[in-house]
Amino acid sequence: WFGPNVTPLHVIVTFAHGRDDKALIADATRDGTFNGGFVELGYTPRLTTTVFGRYDLIRNHTQGVAANPPGLGDKDAVTIGLRRTLNFSHNDAYAFHAEFSSMRTKLDAEDASDLRNSTLFLGIDFAF
Repeated sequence: WFGPNVTPLHVIVTFAHGRDDKALIADATRDGTFNGGFVELGYTPRLTTTVFGRYDLIRNHTQGVAANPPGLGDKDAVTIGLRRTLNFSHNDAYAFHAEFSSMRTKLDAEDASDLRNSTLFLGIDFAF
C-alpha cells in the first residue's frame, strides 16, 4: 500500500506454476506445464471509489502434445475497472462494479491469427 491509509494506491503481484496431467490432454505424450501471474494496481481517490487496472499472463512451458509449438495457447489480458460504493455500514456494503477486459490467446506460433476476446461487466458487489 502506498499513500494515505484512507485513499491508498495498492499493488498486487502474483505468480503461479501449474501442471496438467497428460491424461487430461487429448493426444498428449507428456504432462503440460505453464507459468502465469498478474499485476494489479488499484487507486482509491475517495473512500467510496476505487479505480483499478490489471495485466494477466499465462505462458505454456511444456506442451502436452510434443508437436505443438511452445507458445501455443499463451494468454495475455488487460482489465480496467471502477468500483463505487453505494452504501456501507458496520453490517454490510454494496457497490456498483464496472470493468472492461480484453484477452488475447495465441493460436499459431507462425502467424498473427490470434484470438481476441473482449468482455464488459456491469454489476453490484455485495459484502456482508
